[in-house]
Amino acid sequence: MEDLTIEMKIVTQKIHYIHPITEQDWSNVKCTLFMDRDRKLYFVGHIRGEDYPVYVIKATIDECADKEKLLQIKNVADEYCEKRMIYHSKGSGVYDIIHNGTYGLVYNNKITLGTLNGFPYDYYPIRQLIKDAETNAKFYSEIIDWQAFSDKMDKLDELTKNFIYGRDCYPSLLEFHHFAMTNFTFMALSDDDFARKQYERFIAHLDNEFQARSALR
Repeated sequence: MEDLTIEMKIVTQKIHYIHPITEQDWSNVKCTLFMDRDRKLYFVGHIRGEDYPVYVIKATIDECADKEKLLQIKNVADEYCEKRMIYHSKGSGVYDIIHNGTYGLVYNNKITLGTLNGFPYDYYPIRQLIKDAETNAKFYSEIIDWQAFSDKMDKLDELTKNFIYGRDCYPSLLEFHHFAMTNFTFMALSDDDFARKQYERFIAHLDNEFQARSALR
């Protein structure tokens, strides 16, 4: 287990100034579970309507499967909930927020497994979220025409081959709006190497689009 919260700065007062945080908010801290490409898990607590975390704890799957170790992780999360503090990483950009869904993979390189009502008491809901992600990855690897998707990525690659940041507008990705707005990040877990790579090409284009918009500001 690695407590990543201790590396962050407290921004509770700034958040409270923007919108008051109620006692009900603190009594209902959600826990979103993320996974990186090395299959490490990240537990991120957050209150309703706030992207900045209450806690961020990194752990291995084996640690979570061990009842005593999971309890230790839960105790750390509970302590942060009792402190009633909101944190922000020491950076200052959009990449410093732990995003849900597609943009969690774009900005933070993390797969979003799902959100629980609170920190899990046992391994079952964690295992189920991982299993669901792997099942979805297998299903969509087979059901989507990834060759056709690859052809579209090829066209985008060609359109952006000589792209100049700060001068050019990025080609429209509106055709892929559904992929951007829906959490398909489980595709990063696909055993189908071709399908996974096509989805990751799309993620790279989303990142490039953001960089292009930022450069034009």
